[in-house]
Amino acid sequence: DSTGGEVVRRLRRVRAKKALPANLDRTPKLEEIPLCRSVRAWANQMIDDLRRVDAGKITPAELPGVVLEGPPGVGKTLIASALAKSAGWQFLSTSVGDWFGSSDGHLGGVSKACTRFFDELLAGERVIGLIDEIDALPDRASLDAKDLQWWNSIITLMLLQIDRIRKSGKPILLLGATNYFSRLDAALVRPGRLEQRVPVLPATSQAEIAALFAHFLSSELGPESVTQATRLAGQATPAAVEAWVRGARARARTENRALVEEDLLLAIAPPDERAPGILRIAALHEAGHALVAKRLGIAVTEVSIIAQGQMGGVTRTQPVSMFPTRQDVQDMATTLLAGRAADLVLNGGAHAGAQADLAMATKLLADAMAAWGLYDTLVDTSPALGGSTRLSPALAQAVNLELKRLLKRAVTMVEAEPALVHRLADALLRQRVLGAAEIEQIIQTEPLRKVPDATPDPVVGTANPGVPKC
Repeated sequence: DSTGGEVVRRLRRVRAKKALPANLDRTPKLEEIPLCRSVRAWANQMIDDLRRVDAGKITPAELPGVVLEGPPGVGKTLIASALAKSAGWQFLSTSVGDWFGSSDGHLGGVSKACTRFFDELLAGERVIGLIDEIDALPDRASLDAKDLQWWNSIITLMLLQIDRIRKSGKPILLLGATNYFSRLDAALVRPGRLEQRVPVLPATSQAEIAALFAHFLSSELGPESVTQATRLAGQATPAAVEAWVRGARARARTENRALVEEDLLLAIAPPDERAPGILRIAALHEAGHALVAKRLGIAVTEVSIIAQGQMGGVTRTQPVSMFPTRQDVQDMATTLLAGRAADLVLNGGAHAGAQADLAMATKLLADAMAAWGLYDTLVDTSPALGGSTRLSPALAQAVNLELKRLLKRAVTMVEAEPALVHRLADALLRQRVLGAAEIEQIIQTEPLRKVPDATPDPVVGTANPGVPKC
């Protein structure tokens, strides 16, 4: 009892499934990948929409263009290909780097490579197309005149090709992936193009980390065997978990035996070669961050002294607010400076390990003063307006004064509870990683001390010297 249109649609689905690229053979289906709740909800909705397109219930024009955004290693490309496999659609991917690599690198060659990708999308049947690392197309608002002259042609061509896809009426879903959504050109993410923004973030809970281990380990180790590994993993990305599992398997293969929990633990946290004195310095530094954050009401999700690149440890906190106030900014900056405060009070003095903290605190205060209107001027004087990353002398002076004032605040807080900082550091040296519940349990053993006010000294007033006034 099918209509002619239904028969044709089914035949098209059969043809498209036969034409699925071989690169999806080893791609898992979407339901097999551990995803956080928000991404799972988006993916399920998208699968439903793709099936509605197959059934003729909605038109392809009703599919949104999507940008998957998140840090490296969270699985944006995998999600895109798994979406195609679960829906039974074809999958094609490209990147701006591919356009340069497959051409002579000149404007004409890059333009032809860009157009060729969109031609391939239109030649297919029921296709999901991914433009990876789409932030390689710069935001034209940030370019100087010389660079704009070259890039404007490429970006304009890209926008015209997206419009061509959206107006074609063909069953095509266009996705972009980026680590830096804020760097995308406004015309690229406006309604009618890649208008839907989907954050893909690292795991934030023990349950999500455990699900990642279960996915990559298959049945090699049971849940009870990865409890310690899950705790050590912190807020890991899927790519990090996969790399740890791969390293653990390699170790077991080398010794010609089955995988055991110890292999996984050594992959995540190899023996620390730092001297005991250096480890204690790192532990006290991170404990300072954790204590001050908790006393200021900022949620701490994890503290670790497992070395990561140039960092000897890390303290992770939850964002204070989507729309921070001046008080929020001061509390966040005080927390960032609390590691330096612990160094000054308990570690024998300042050292170079606070470089990243100082950089983040500087940027935070510069934004608050020059862009967000939270100090003494409403005029946006942020460096981005002039295309420079350097602070003006007046802004640099103002930020420096505020950094020193808030560092003094953090020092006062550490000086008030040195025993508690040492207790946190001792726990870190034993366990290497502390979760939110463990931090809370240690800090609750001491009564809450009075937190120093962030308001400037009355002699100074509410203004910071050196900040341009309205």
